[in-house]
Amino acid sequence: MFDVLYCGDTSAKAAAAYLLGVLTKGGFSYQYLNSDEKFINAKNAPAKLLILSDYSAKNISENQRKKIFEWVKGGMSFWMIGGWDSFYGLNGEYKKDWAKLLPVIVKKNDDRVNSFLPYILNPIQLNHLILKNLPWEQAPNIGGFNSVKVKKG
Repeated sequence: MFDVLYCGDTSAKAAAAYLLGVLTKGGFSYQYLNSDEKFINAKNAPAKLLILSDYSAKNISENQRKKIFEWVKGGMSFWMIGGWDSFYGLNGEYKKDWAKLLPVIVKKNDDRVNSFLPYILNPIQLNHLILKNLPWEQAPNIGGFNSVKVKKG
């Protein structure tokens, strides 16, 4: 078993490079699947954390989706980072019951906000567990994001 199963973001040499570098620098063991690879068949949770980032729901079978929900219920952490194939995204692939796993309200239509000029990340709360040790002095610029709202509680 490894710490993180990271799925999506085109390839390890392109969009996924930054987060893979952060995981490596942090000493986490991980397995990476690019955006075109099918989700792994596994009987037990393959990781402590599953990251889906611009990863098509079409790569995950219905049985695998059910298994992911069981793993999360059993304590595995789940992050959906964003992209054309995240949240509602381009075609609403995750609009089913995936939203139950997320701490945000997913829109019922296209939620993508894109820009020709990059957005510069500027976190407002660096002491949050997820953000506090990330190398913000080297944070990547992003070309867009998914617009969601935080759920109450």
